[in-house]
Amino acid sequence: MPDNTQVLPRPVAVQPTARRRAPEAQPERPAEPKKAPRSLRRRSVRWALFALLPVALIAGGYWYVTGGQVMTTDDAYVEAETVGVSTDVSGIVNEIDVTENQHVGAGQALDRLDPRQFQIALDNAKANLAQTSLTIDSMKVDYRRMLSDVAAQQAQVGLDQATYDRDAVLARTDVVSKANYDHARFTLEADQNKLQSLRQQAAV
Repeated sequence: MPDNTQVLPRPVAVQPTARRRAPEAQPERPAEPKKAPRSLRRRSVRWALFALLPVALIAGGYWYVTGGQVMTTDDAYVEAETVGVSTDVSGIVNEIDVTENQHVGAGQALDRLDPRQFQIALDNAKANLAQTSLTIDSMKVDYRRMLSDVAAQQAQVGLDQATYDRDAVLARTDVVSKANYDHARFTLEADQNKLQSLRQQAAV
């Protein structure tokens, strides 16, 4: 006989749907107090530091100068290869053609003097030279004149000598008077003295 029994499925335990738990209300935090403005003390300290900065710089500079980093003296000597430079003639320096610590070679121009005073000296020298040249020319003229005077006086002495010799011969025979003879002798002596003086002047 047929089995009419029905097999029922195994009952499944139904769990109740989990309910979301509402978040628990957290206790309210007290409101944070507003940040107070910067205190007056901090502001005063900051301004004091800014004010002390220049003082600190000045003090540091004074310590640097007087603390041995910089030395001063009145009688110090620098040991270095130095060469004294001077000009052969004195004058005013008008232009310097080199700079400090520049290497220079032999014959290189270092400076230039003001040429005006040298130009004035050169012009004066030229004027003196021209004056001296004129003086020399004048002396040459005077010398030639003195030589001419010497030659003329030499001729006069020769004439006086001939006159004296003739009168001396004639005076022995009383053809010429004693007075003429003495006059010829005195004239010869005077002209000889004048010739000697002219020769001395020409020799000078």
